[in-house]
Amino acid sequence: MNSSLPSQADTSVSVGGKCNVYGAGHATAPGPGGSVTGGYGGGILPFEIALPSGTGRSCTFDLSGTIDYGGCCPSSGPDGAAFTNILEAPAYGGIAGCDLSTRGRYLTGVFLDDTEPVDPAPDRIIFSGIDFAELSPGLRQVFFLGDGWTGEGDGNLQVFHIPDGATRLFLGYQDRCSTTPNVPGCYDDNGGLVTGTVSISLPTSATPGVNVSMRLQQNFPNPFNPRTSISFTITQAGPYELEIYSANGQLVRHVHHGWLEPGHYTRNWDGLDADAQPAASGIYFCRLKGLYESKTMRMALLR
Repeated sequence: MNSSLPSQADTSVSVGGKCNVYGAGHATAPGPGGSVTGGYGGGILPFEIALPSGTGRSCTFDLSGTIDYGGCCPSSGPDGAAFTNILEAPAYGGIAGCDLSTRGRYLTGVFLDDTEPVDPAPDRIIFSGIDFAELSPGLRQVFFLGDGWTGEGDGNLQVFHIPDGATRLFLGYQDRCSTTPNVPGCYDDNGGLVTGTVSISLPTSATPGVNVSMRLQQNFPNPFNPRTSISFTITQAGPYELEIYSANGQLVRHVHHGWLEPGHYTRNWDGLDADAQPAASGIYFCRLKGLYESKTMRMALLR
């Protein structure tokens, strides 16, 4: 599994095929898709992860495995499989479904606060595909997760922005919806397992009693090739580090390391790594770190 991004905590993930995303925040998994026998029931509660408090949080996923959805359906990985005539994933129990008309039976997530979801559910997210670079779902909106990467078997880590107020993340599957009525079900005949790591950004705050502030501006240009400028402002003198990390958390380049006085600064990254070799196209993270806080920014290098 990939190492975490800077200032992040890794959590191991293990999501069995019976995990029903619509059980998020509830005491029992809903089973409206049919009887509890014959493979049509509601399965089990989804996998739950407690989130650090704060704002400006995000997470990435690195997941793999195979899920068996029963005798009528082929097995697939967390990205699901291509289907036609897919029914719209419904809202249920205060949780919005998601709309991905070209794929069926895939791994999903949903962010919740500390309250139990109740109707009415928010609007669903409509996906045109699975190769998005980043996503900002709201509370109680089910979102496509898959393996956490663009493409299938390759690509870049996708960034999922955590909504303010979220305290919990739930992972479960979007299985078939029954036709009368259109409600989620068909979990009890599922098997298999998806495992991996979720890397959650840890919000940082100033030490009590110390007035510390820094601002890291979006690099320009972005996307860039091969050079970009990184501007930041600090209000307290001290040692600062400006570093570039790859999407899998590996340190690529030290841009600045040393003492700075309060003021506004601009540093350039020429797109080279520590060995003076051109960095590959992809997503990179720039971290500005001081004594008491740090800021991280996402950048895209396109060669």
